[in-house]
Amino acid sequence: TPFDMAEYNAQMLAVQKQKEIFRSENLLSESTDLPQDIRLRNMTINEIVSTERDFKVDLETIMEVFHDPLLSRNILDAQQLSSIFSNIGVICEICQTTIKQLEATI
Repeated sequence: TPFDMAEYNAQMLAVQKQKEIFRSENLLSESTDLPQDIRLRNMTINEIVSTERDFKVDLETIMEVFHDPLLSRNILDAQQLSSIFSNIGVICEICQTTIKQLEATI
């Protein structure tokens, strides 16, 4: 099956929307009513969590848009995919665990 640019664009739009949702879901208040040191700390923590969430979405996108279609369409064999994508599945799992731990701790 040839590469479908419309499908790719739709997937990228969905990824962008997911990231926007994550950006709007702060775990800690960033209110200007807070003391400056607390507000800056909260902003830093929110940024760390948000960045980790974005990274997870990016990893999932790589799997869904590139890895899985290359495998399912028999474009590359398992060894070639492993060479290109290495431990992406393990990295994604670690990322998810890290996010859960951060959210539970905060």
